[in-house]
Parts: sequence; structure tokens; C-alpha cells
Amino acid sequence: MYWTSASVLVILLALYLAVVDLTVYRKKTVIKIIMKNQIICSAIKMPDGYIVRGHRHNDCFHTIAGIPKYKEARKEERLEQGFMTSENKFVDRKEAIIIAVNGGQLNINMDNLIEQNLRLYSENLW
Repeated sequence: MYWTSASVLVILLALYLAVVDLTVYRKKTVIKIIMKNQIICSAIKMPDGYIVRGHRHNDCFHTIAGIPKYKEARKEERLEQGFMTSENKFVDRKEAIIIAVNGGQLNINMDNLIEQNLRLYSENLW
């Protein structure tokens, strides 16, 4: 099977828009797709490991307030705020900033990042 240059361009454009890297081996017609890890939402990790997700961290706190088991947790303990990645992994704010930069997701300049001690906040993304 031979690929026309137009079909290769369409595939490359579609994959680029979907935020992926593409490797094409001409002789074997092998396509390897690697998804870039990205931040998908804000999250808070509870002391027992349960993760509450939301658009922003404030949304997570509203959800926590509605769960009887965790109503007092917000007052008693410092909860770990972070983000969920496209690989379904919880990351803290420091690791999240690296993922967001590599994924081209940031909506902020470097001066503001330095002021925030190189930590990601949902306001930087959305």
C-alpha cells in the first residue's frame, strides 16, 4: 500500500491537532502515535487517598463539602492540591507545571510563573 502525499498531510494535520507526535517509517508503512501527557483537571487528594476532581480547586472543595465522610477533613488537615493528567495520574502543583509546559497548555508568561514559585494553578490553564 502506498501513501499519497495528500493523505499523509491530512493524517499529519489531524494528529497535530489532536496533540500527538507522529513517526512514519516509509518502507514498512508503520505509524507510531505517542500521546503527550497533559493536565486534564484540578484535583485534591484526601488523607485516605481518595481523589476529588473538578474544573478548579474551588469546585473540588464544594464537592468535598457535600461528602459527609470528608466534611471535617477540610478544616482539620491540609489537603494536597494538585491536578490529574491524561494518564490518570495525580500530580502536585510543581510536577503539574512541568507537564503543562511540555504539553503547551500554559496561558501565562514566565514572570507570573516565577512569582508563583513555579507551581501550577488552574487559572494558568483555563
